[in-house]
Amino acid sequence: MLAYVASNQSFDIVLSQIIPLLEIFANDHEPAIRQTLVEQLGPLAKYCAKNDEVGYRAILDRILPIIARLLEDTKPEVRHTSTVTLVEVANLIRPDDLGQHVLTIVLRLAHEDDKEEMRMTASELLNMLAECLGQDLCRQFVIPEVVSLAEDPVFRVRKSTALNFHNICKVGGEHELFERLMPAFVRLSKDDMYRVRRACADSLSDISKHVSDDIRVGVLVEIFLRLTQDPSKLVKQSVLQQSGMFIATLPSRAVSEIVLGHFCSMAGEPTGDMTVDTELKHYCAYCFPAVLQTIGPNRWKEVREVYHSLTKSRSVNVKQSLAASLHEIARILSDRSDLEEEFVPVFEDMIQDSEEVQMGVIKNLAVFLSLLSEPCRVSYLPVLHDILHSTNPFNWRLRQSLAVQLPELLDLPPKHEVYSMLFPLIMTLLQDPVAGVRKETYKGVAKLILMLHDLSKQSDNNKNEIYLKAVQDLDSVIRTINSLVLGETYQLRQLWLELTNRLLRELPQELFESSFLEGILRLTTDSVCNVRVAVASLLVGWEPEDYPPWVIFSELDEETINSNTNMRKRQSPWTWLLSRSEIHECIERLSNDDADVYNNIIKLQRLLPNVEFNKISCRGKKSAPGGDTLIQLKDRDSSTKFRSFKDNNEDGNISLKESNNSSRSSNSNSVNSSRRPSFEENSMTSPKRRFSIDTFPISSSPNNGVTSAMATHMTDLKYPVPPPPPSIDLPAFPPKAIEGDVEDLEELLNTLDMGRRPSSR
Repeated sequence: MLAYVASNQSFDIVLSQIIPLLEIFANDHEPAIRQTLVEQLGPLAKYCAKNDEVGYRAILDRILPIIARLLEDTKPEVRHTSTVTLVEVANLIRPDDLGQHVLTIVLRLAHEDDKEEMRMTASELLNMLAECLGQDLCRQFVIPEVVSLAEDPVFRVRKSTALNFHNICKVGGEHELFERLMPAFVRLSKDDMYRVRRACADSLSDISKHVSDDIRVGVLVEIFLRLTQDPSKLVKQSVLQQSGMFIATLPSRAVSEIVLGHFCSMAGEPTGDMTVDTELKHYCAYCFPAVLQTIGPNRWKEVREVYHSLTKSRSVNVKQSLAASLHEIARILSDRSDLEEEFVPVFEDMIQDSEEVQMGVIKNLAVFLSLLSEPCRVSYLPVLHDILHSTNPFNWRLRQSLAVQLPELLDLPPKHEVYSMLFPLIMTLLQDPVAGVRKETYKGVAKLILMLHDLSKQSDNNKNEIYLKAVQDLDSVIRTINSLVLGETYQLRQLWLELTNRLLRELPQELFESSFLEGILRLTTDSVCNVRVAVASLLVGWEPEDYPPWVIFSELDEETINSNTNMRKRQSPWTWLLSRSEIHECIERLSNDDADVYNNIIKLQRLLPNVEFNKISCRGKKSAPGGDTLIQLKDRDSSTKFRSFKDNNEDGNISLKESNNSSRSSNSNSVNSSRRPSFEENSMTSPKRRFSIDTFPISSSPNNGVTSAMATHMTDLKYPVPPPPPSIDLPAFPPKAIEGDVEDLEELLNTLDMGRRPSSR
């Protein structure tokens, strides 16, 4: 592309070799070439503007004349692109030069008496450039031209002018609006051609945003009411479509019963055309929250019947709009005592509707549930499991929406109940086959651990049932997460490392060290290169706004920090993590490894200058280059927090189900909040073990495969799970590739990819 090439050259070369080519391309006989050229002129002008006065003169003398010529092109697509480019370049021009070099181009178009297309282009440009030109130029030149174009003998020019009033109203000033612009718009709204009146109806709400309340109430409302009685059905249809957005711009006092009645008529008065009726209902549903916000909750009764009639519509578009705004309507009416009575039935219907409607509700589910009373919202949390079981497993965006809201959902139930109510959902989303869903779950996992940790600390002085439950729940969460470290497939171990990156940012140092540090040491010696790449990525995972780990903040004086803007950063957990001797040993083990590992770990060379870093080939190797010997935690022998389960269980094997049951039935006096389970206690090699991400099979019936995985996982965790839905006949996976579907199949396979390399270990 021309602009890209120019940005990679010196300005002298651009000025001498590239800019002369513009004239050649501007005269090309192919419209596509001319259109592509004008698309490049905006970025090229931005590049020239960076080169002081010489570049600025190139814009005025070389680029703007070409744009002006292409604005008069015979092809409408070239003219439209030139219009957009002129506005883009105008923002680079100094205010003193706008009149001479930009406005004159538009005025010349406005005075093309024999070419109505040029005058239509001028009306668009006058509106688009109004803010850039400023109030003075608008008063002297733009407004007189607009008034003149509003009286043009060609109705297409008048129509274009009616559609391009709003920005001029924004800049023109109150006096000019009253004296010149509004009279011109009123004349257009009474035009003999219905197309011009329809254009006025379409622009009514845009103009109303930029005028005073006096003009809205005294002028625009009168135009609105007159157009609703227009003899043309198309004009009446257009003004009704705009009624919701227009009402949203009015002061509450100006929304009379008559005005509101026209809005409500879109849902209740059939026009005789089903397509038009459905379209009007869609507009009504889309604008309903804005209208309700304007009139206020006290007038809910005036629109209540309309709302409930819309919820019964058979149109997916109507219900989808209502579902997406359910939380907003509930928020507006949150002070009403009958909130739950009004909207819980609507919520129940929508959550069981088609996936498009479900998606609208799910995206803002946490906000809606937070507006309900605690007993009511808690009773609906199991619905989340129903959704995961009943929806198409390929609809990963719905699961991603749930994962994004996990931090907000965790605030809904009582703190001591979050584990039993939401942990199954969290683990289901954490083992989702789509990477985007899993990544969005990490923040929810971190918040759950923090909540349980804080609850156990708050109850530490009073060891009641809540304290004991918090300790047990925290222990169970950490055991389940750490079981991924010993997963049979490398994807499980990668997943743990990606999750740990988030936990390192969120958790207190003491909690992270006692619960998750050992896993990093174990996976450093993993035989799969991808896992070691994830370890290296974790060790260098601090953010750009963090201090590098080798900068010791306490040794820097305040004057040094304040004098260097690059040092006004924050300390990160990597500072203490990379100061541990065990992590230094991890770095040494990874210093001679595969290229992907090396490209990450080399960033820590400054931390260990005496260690030699090399990239080697690991192709065909079945063990880590740094050796298979596990790195031992220095304080393991002197502390009970990493005590192996073998101390209490002779065979050393235990299933997750048995682990949970034993922790629940243990004597309360034996609970030690400082103890965290070791990874040996969660061995996934036990034949009793059933929980893993591998329980997400892609079977001949994808829906049944995913459902079985979720049900298996939740059964292992001993939580109540809704029964799986009836069997649904879906195509076998992978589907047979048919002509025209190859790209879709490849996209689907890429979406379900869980690792970089197809290795099983």
